[in-house]
Amino acid sequence: MQKKLEPLQSYKMSNLETQKTYALIANPLNNRLIARLSENSEEVIIFPAVKTSVAALNDDAIDFIKNPSNFGWIVFTDVFAADYFIEAMREYETDFFELDSLTVCAVGEAVADRLRFVQIHADVIPANSTDETIFSTISQYAGDDLREQRFLVLRERSKTLNFVELLQNEKAAIEELPIYEAAFDNEPELTKIKTLLKGGAIDVFIFSSAEDVSALKLLYSENDLGKILNDIKAFATTEIAFQTLQENGLRPLYFHYK
Repeated sequence: MQKKLEPLQSYKMSNLETQKTYALIANPLNNRLIARLSENSEEVIIFPAVKTSVAALNDDAIDFIKNPSNFGWIVFTDVFAADYFIEAMREYETDFFELDSLTVCAVGEAVADRLRFVQIHADVIPANSTDETIFSTISQYAGDDLREQRFLVLRERSKTLNFVELLQNEKAAIEELPIYEAAFDNEPELTKIKTLLKGGAIDVFIFSSAEDVSALKLLYSENDLGKILNDIKAFATTEIAFQTLQENGLRPLYFHYK
């Protein structure tokens, strides 16, 4: 069983030598916790929220959305990719039942939950989000025969996915669909904050949602969250954030506050 933290008051630091610096993503779910930490005179660094929007879709992309049954597999790489593809299917009046003929891969339980909400069943859910695990899970499900199997992979516009190359090495046919794009405000301040994280100035990073986890990975264009956080302790305030952190190879603890 995971060890749970005591309420925040028990961790109130008494001097600068032991005071911790907390980091959180700016979003409404974190507002109460940010206020609580500030009231206790803790050092808090707020990372900007990711702003996502649908990517510009060319004719080929629109055809992929309208005719997903032309593929054998569809891979949803994060919660944003799931949300925007579902939105696009509605816009182009594609029946969700068309995905029944595909093998659906959801990278993470949070992604699978998004799909369940519109009655799309995930056939494959890798145990974690590393490229090697995604590839090996897909390969095992396919009976280690990926030759000429057709994949539609949904991703952020600027994101590079190493598992795609691994699939291509096995002669799988891949179409990548950049379904959304991410942006962050205040670039000078953002550079400063990223430097603080990499420089070891942050002790604890608190996550409240799967979106928080995806936002941090997009911010650093890095698929390995362990490399981003390095020796920083990861905490979760919700069950889905906890599970998503575990899927990213971390050993989080729950963070409780009154």
